[in-house]
Amino acid sequence: MLQTSTTADKDTGPPSAISARGIQLKFGDLTVLNDVNVDIERGTFVSLLGPSGCGKSTFLNAVAGLLEPTAGIIHINGLPKEGIPRAAGYMFQEDTLLPWASALDNVMLPQQVVGRKDEAEARNLLATVGLKGFEEKRPIQLSGGMRKRVQFARLLAQKPEIVFMDEPFGALDALTKLVMQQELLDLMQRDPKTVLFVTHDPAEAILLSDRILVFVDCH
Repeated sequence: MLQTSTTADKDTGPPSAISARGIQLKFGDLTVLNDVNVDIERGTFVSLLGPSGCGKSTFLNAVAGLLEPTAGIIHINGLPKEGIPRAAGYMFQEDTLLPWASALDNVMLPQQVVGRKDEAEARNLLATVGLKGFEEKRPIQLSGGMRKRVQFARLLAQKPEIVFMDEPFGALDALTKLVMQQELLDLMQRDPKTVLFVTHDPAEAILLSDRILVFVDCH
């Protein structure tokens, strides 16, 4: 359950990238989120920090449109959220690459979904995440860190304004995790986006975040 202060609506300036008001989410008799109120400004990297089972991923998935709140309303860029926001991309903890497809084909998948094909752009994205020369490799031929880079390049191919990340580096070894964290920081500095990032690691949250929302287990 979220344990944080609220942010008042602003009368001037552009709307927040994400605005949640009175969010409640129940699974049967279990209340996971209750009266969550928060604003997340555009271009801000926000971590949701807390132990497992405290509602971090539940809130992330509610904002991302994968879960419907029991009560309350969520706005994306000033408009009520309807389904999965078109302006957003999601990077899961699990490996979601197509195992039979090359790194290049995996990155080009979002292009194909919208009926376009730009191989040069996909190659450039792979180069951006440090995978130039690995375009034709399939996931089984890549290390865990490399597969995460392909996932991130594929996410960038969607051209998202908002990025949802659910413990994307949780399964990596400590050294690879540090490398990926720094690469994420570098990419976000070059091309700032609004990021909502789930973690249970305080050090990771401090390193990456402009702002941290702390969740506690209130069951």
